Amino acid sequence: MPPINPGLEPLTRHACEPCRYRNIPPTWCRDAYLMIDVRRQNVRLKDLSARIVNVLEINVIIYQEVGLGLTVGGREEEQLDSENQRCADQPSHAIDLLSMQQTFDIFSTARPDPSLPVISHFIDVYKKKIHLQPLPVFVEPDLAAKLNTAPRYLLWSFMSLMLNFSTHNFFNGQESTAAEFYSREAEQTVMEESSEGVPAIELVQALCLIALKHLKTQKLNRAWMTTGTASRIEALRLLSYECLSTPRDHAQTRSYWLVHALECLFVPIKTTTSDLQIPDYPDLTLIPPLPDSSGTEEAAQDTVHVTGSSTTEIDRVGIIAHSLRIIDIWGELTSYLHTLRQGKTEKSWSPDSIHMRINLELIDFDAKSPKKLFLCNAYLSRRTKDEISRYPEFWNRFMVGQLMWHATHAILNHPFIHLSLLASRGSIPPSCFFMQQRIDMAIHHSNWTFRLLEMFDNLMDIVDPMIANAMASTATVSWLFQFSKDQEIAQKAQNNLSKCEEFLCQVAQT
Repeated sequence: MPPINPGLEPLTRHACEPCRYRNIPPTWCRDAYLMIDVRRQNVRLKDLSARIVNVLEINVIIYQEVGLGLTVGGREEEQLDSENQRCADQPSHAIDLLSMQQTFDIFSTARPDPSLPVISHFIDVYKKKIHLQPLPVFVEPDLAAKLNTAPRYLLWSFMSLMLNFSTHNFFNGQESTAAEFYSREAEQTVMEESSEGVPAIELVQALCLIALKHLKTQKLNRAWMTTGTASRIEALRLLSYECLSTPRDHAQTRSYWLVHALECLFVPIKTTTSDLQIPDYPDLTLIPPLPDSSGTEEAAQDTVHVTGSSTTEIDRVGIIAHSLRIIDIWGELTSYLHTLRQGKTEKSWSPDSIHMRINLELIDFDAKSPKKLFLCNAYLSRRTKDEISRYPEFWNRFMVGQLMWHATHAILNHPFIHLSLLASRGSIPPSCFFMQQRIDMAIHHSNWTFRLLEMFDNLMDIVDPMIANAMASTATVSWLFQFSKDQEIAQKAQNNLSKCEEFLCQVAQT
């Protein structure tokens, strides 16, 4: 009977093909069949190997796209060595692919973006040394994810700053090349974006990071210009609001005050936006509890604060507002000293003088300070370093408020300013009572400045360049009084100079 489909062979013949070896004489026929089978197996192995290589190449591309590079170092390096030993007998193309995958986690100008573990390493360094100087640039809980998904210029600005503080195996000895690349690309892109006048928060954050980088590398003119650019962008944002009641985003508020703080700290001449609706201070009203060794319930009632429990103006202003206002006064003092340096003098005892206006602002600042932020309610002598470290943002702001208030008083009443720069030429000289007040105030506040510095330095790591600048300025008062005929005053001044020198060396090494 003929087959139903003449184009196909009967299935019985296919099933019996392997059995035909038994009917073939044990000569060249059997060897021929065996050679054919071996060739078929080799073809299959090559095809499978090619597919595996393709899969590995796809994985490498995926790793590169999402930034999941391998980190060679420590425990991971041991694992990588074991993998290399295990794969020693593999084909050469597989070993080459593994080495190619390793090179993806080494910096090059063609692949400059670091992986998430590298970013996380620099974020840890950022939080320890830069995060609160003078305000946090970032407030996001997952900063690594933000930097990995943000515009590239923000990540490059961050890396250009952080390479001045730490390094990583990712750069493999190319730190200088990487720093130059990140700085060049970040500054070029940021300035191009700034010229478009788009008030993006990421753009302002990048400008602040670049300004801090210039300060670290002692390029003050570039820091000044970069801060000024950020200030103009913030002014443009304020002008873009259609009405005064337009709600402000919390991130936008922090962005404005960060730029304002940088202006007050590092720029002698502030750019004012008095005609614009300035946003409120960023609010942080968290007050840490009393130390375990403290006593009374009455003191606890003075210290414990519940957010939103009071509607008075004094209670509404939190710790960030407290420190920002004294920073603002410090900026006015810096501008005042700059005008004196240019030869513009005044009678400091005159009611309408800049000296008296700044002095009244300091008095008003002290009067409006919440009772919870008084030094006597901080109980610093009863607290430990571990306890302070649990509330870093609060205690850093508290330290800034205390030190800057005394430092501003000490410099405003500096005897050199009143005896030399403000000496009236051809007019009535200042009264002895006025000058004695200035000298007493300068001695009192300079001593308190270094006393507080010693207290805070025992409880926290102070690496803030703003505080270092204030301490160095206040030390000039102690330098003058070390020559006093009063041995107690002279000895105290010498001790203050020693504390200042030790502190500045500590900050310079971080």
